[in-house]
Amino acid sequence: SAKMSKSKKNVVDPVHIISAYGADTARWFVLSDSPPERDVEWTASGAEAAHRHLSRVWSLSEKIAQMDMAEAGKGDEDLLREMHKAIRDVTLGVESFGFNAAIAKL
Repeated sequence: SAKMSKSKKNVVDPVHIISAYGADTARWFVLSDSPPERDVEWTASGAEAAHRHLSRVWSLSEKIAQMDMAEAGKGDEDLLREMHKAIRDVTLGVESFGFNAAIAKL
């Protein structure tokens, strides 16, 4: 893919992404896009993908919040095990400043 360049007029303005999708999407995109030593290449498709992902997470969290708490915790051993793996992997990624790798584990 071609490098972004103001002279080629193929630059996606982060302000546009924030106004179109919100600051959370922009933050998620920046952290998940590339390792810290590389510049972020803003793309509309990347912002859209980040927005869809966050929308799914939000929708899932709303469903969880509406669950019957009397049933919570029953049969969740596999989920709990996977959650602990994710916490470990994300922690290792964050501690090594590999935010994109940490986010990929979520």
